[in-house]
Amino acid sequence: MGPKRSTSDGNEKPLPAGRGPGRPPGGGDSRQAILDAAAKVFLRDGLSASTRDIATEAGVTQAAIYHYFPGKKDLIREAAVGASSLFEPIGAQVAAADGEPEEVLRKLAERYLATFARPHVARFMATMLSAGMKMPGFLPMMAGRLQRGVVGPTIEYLERLKKEGRIGPEVDPPMMGQMLFGTCFSYMMARYVLKAPWVEDIEPDALARQIARVLVHGMAGPAGSMNAEVDIAGQEGGRDEVA
Repeated sequence: MGPKRSTSDGNEKPLPAGRGPGRPPGGGDSRQAILDAAAKVFLRDGLSASTRDIATEAGVTQAAIYHYFPGKKDLIREAAVGASSLFEPIGAQVAAADGEPEEVLRKLAERYLATFARPHVARFMATMLSAGMKMPGFLPMMAGRLQRGVVGPTIEYLERLKKEGRIGPEVDPPMMGQMLFGTCFSYMMARYVLKAPWVEDIEPDALARQIARVLVHGMAGPAGSMNAEVDIAGQEGGRDEVA
């Protein structure tokens, strides 16, 4: 006979076909609901939150959680993977991007910043990184995912530009990729986690434009406009001295 469940009168009735004790309905939908609830509860209550609270938030039983995740650390790990996966479509698009480099990099930075700006994403990632210090192998796993899905495709795009002669031979694509993603990441931490005053007036779109312009043209701007101004000032100063 199949598995049974107890009823209020003390008798046992067979479980519906295809169901076992602790097996939740909904399949993948229930698993995703648990992950979404875990992210929300961990952010609200910290990583000490109980699986009971997560189950309540997800509308499932605790047994359902353990059906999908062997333990709480596994749930934390999967919730963090889910957050990092939000960036992967961005990396896939930039690897195949075409167009003017400044425009491509501006759009790339805009999408990074917009993803960080989603409700709770920045704070949740900060919470996960803090938790990872106590979980062996967690931080290297997260770094590997970001490398494969985000930073790596950006570097590949820059290497392609260099091979095509569209950026200078002195440019180092890995350094440039780190500068772009690192700037976006530090802005996210400062604005959404630290609530730092020095970024209060910096809008994401304006920052994306600045990042792209500086990466492509340098601080001197297109056609070395800053150097030209310095040269003119120097010449005028020289004429004054001669006079």
